[in-house]
Amino acid sequence: MANDAGRLTLFQKITFSTGECANSILNISFVLWSMFFYAPPQDERHMAPLIPVLLAGAAMSVGKVVDAVTDPLVAYWSDRCGSRWGRRKPFIAVSAPLLFLVFVLLWTPPVREESLVNLAYLAFMVSAFWSLFTAVRIPYVSLIPEIAVTSEERVNLSAWIAVMMIAGNAAGMLGSSYLVGRFSFPVMGAACGAVCLVCWYTSISFVREKKFETSDFGKFNLYKAVATTLRNKPFLVFLYAFFSFQLGFNLLTGGMAYIVRVILGMSSGAVGTIFLACFASVLAFTPVVTALAKRFGKKKIFSVSIFMISVFLCFTFFVGRDYVPSTVQTQIYVLMALMGFPVAGFFILPNAITADIVDHDEKATGLRREAIYYGMSGFVWKLAIAFSATLMGWLFHGYGYASQCDMGIRFLGPVSSLFIFISFLVFQFYTLGEEVSGSETD
Repeated sequence: MANDAGRLTLFQKITFSTGECANSILNISFVLWSMFFYAPPQDERHMAPLIPVLLAGAAMSVGKVVDAVTDPLVAYWSDRCGSRWGRRKPFIAVSAPLLFLVFVLLWTPPVREESLVNLAYLAFMVSAFWSLFTAVRIPYVSLIPEIAVTSEERVNLSAWIAVMMIAGNAAGMLGSSYLVGRFSFPVMGAACGAVCLVCWYTSISFVREKKFETSDFGKFNLYKAVATTLRNKPFLVFLYAFFSFQLGFNLLTGGMAYIVRVILGMSSGAVGTIFLACFASVLAFTPVVTALAKRFGKKKIFSVSIFMISVFLCFTFFVGRDYVPSTVQTQIYVLMALMGFPVAGFFILPNAITADIVDHDEKATGLRREAIYYGMSGFVWKLAIAFSATLMGWLFHGYGYASQCDMGIRFLGPVSSLFIFISFLVFQFYTLGEEVSGSETD
């Protein structure tokens, strides 16, 4: 199906990609600090625990499970939306300011000491946060197959989105770390949320949605829409691999503040600077990954990327050990720099792979159902975050998360590595070629 607006200009690619910058800022700020804020390490004397660590992990999980249901719902409604403003933009325009408000309120619990009231508050706010995040992100990523119609252009647009993802993660980590250390968590929430709000509205201002006939969607109720999606074999393989990867990746990301404070003995503000080494490396390798994906195919490069990540994460267990011949700062910075190439592959390729799967589905159903695919991906992503929060709480509770007993934190690396290696094994069964997106006729 031809792109009504023709090929995207460089300006359109950049402005559209700012939406992913916002998504990354908010996601990393939440994942990095929410558990830390409500259940700080035992060594963090100036912060009072608001919820026991095991219950904090459970609250995160409950919120994510509740929210996971919204992914296919939002996707289904977006695919069927017949608004004159389009199928995607209205969701983003309405949900973005509500998401900003919830993110600010997240850091203002009703009780300033350990309380079950805070437990209920956190579960509710996590549910609201991720549900609104879904209502923004699913329509946003669903625009990718609509505005970029060839395999080459999808890789190019995904590369720009990856650049903005890197910028968003870097800004989220550096900015949130600085604001938390210099000011407070509520100030961090307000500042990061305001930046995201500007980016979201910028992303939808300069691209034009294509108009699709939605009356044919009447034969698909929600159950049938989901069931048909899950019978798409290439997507099912991708979904299993995506879940396992996100479970491992979010387990380590969510524990990074604990690693920095307890294992490395550095300040909270150092969280962002440590990740800067990784993101600088990712940025340097982005054009390399883009070129290799065009040359060898998305599957091969994505497979190599997740395998490399699984290998490197094993070494986090040994960071800070006396028998490792260097300072802890050198060890963590070298490890983050080595992650550049594989993380670039993870940032760039999943959106482009999903876009190919959407084309495969259109051949089978005759309908453009982008959102339901990105929605189901979001569903398993949210479940992965929920499981990772529960698993992290269990590891910390069982094996310790203080400087005198840090094995719960150290186990994060090997456990994350195991789940990501499982993702690599599963993805080897992915069989969809590159031709479905129209690259042969380009």
